[in-house]
Amino acid sequence: MSRTALMVWGGWEGHEPRQCVEKVAPVLETAGFDVRISDTLDVYADAEAMAALSLLVPCWTMGDMLPEQEKGLLEAIQGGVGIAGWHGGLCDSFRNHPAYQFMTGGQWVEHPGGIVDYTVNIIRPEDPVTAGIASAILPCARNAITCTSIRPMRYWPRRRLPATCIHGSRAA
Repeated sequence: MSRTALMVWGGWEGHEPRQCVEKVAPVLETAGFDVRISDTLDVYADAEAMAALSLLVPCWTMGDMLPEQEKGLLEAIQGGVGIAGWHGGLCDSFRNHPAYQFMTGGQWVEHPGGIVDYTVNIIRPEDPVTAGIASAILPCARNAITCTSIRPMRYWPRRRLPATCIHGSRAA
C-alpha cells in the first residue's frame, strides 16, 4: 500500500514556506511517500483528497482558514491522517482557531527578548557531524509557545505525542 503525504505551504514569507517544502519533500519521497504539494488551503475542504492521505505536513505561518477548511483538516486528523511539522509552519498558524491550536498542542506567542546572540560551542570537532564547523556566535530568536495538556481525544485516535512528532494511524 502506498503512502501519500500532502505538504501545504503559504502564509508569512519570512519563514520561507515554499523553500522549506522544497527541501523536505525529497526526504519524504526517499522515505517512500508519494508527495503532493499545495499552496492553497482549499485542499483541506476536499474530504476525499484528505481521507486518502497518510500524512499531512502543513508549512503555513499565521494566516486564516475558512470554516470548511478547518473542518476538513480536523476531520482528517481525527480520522487517522498523520500530521508532522516544525517551527512556525505548524504552531504559529491560524491564531484565531482554538480547535487547530488544541490539535497541535500549542500556539507560538512571541520572541521574548527579541533577537539575542547565542554561542554555539563545537566540543567534538572530530565528530563526522561537526567536521568543518567552527564554534560561533549566532543571532537567535527565542520562542515562547503556550502549550496545552488538555487535548480533546476526538482529535487523537492514538496516544498523545509532542506536536513535532508524526501523529495518526496511517503515517507509520
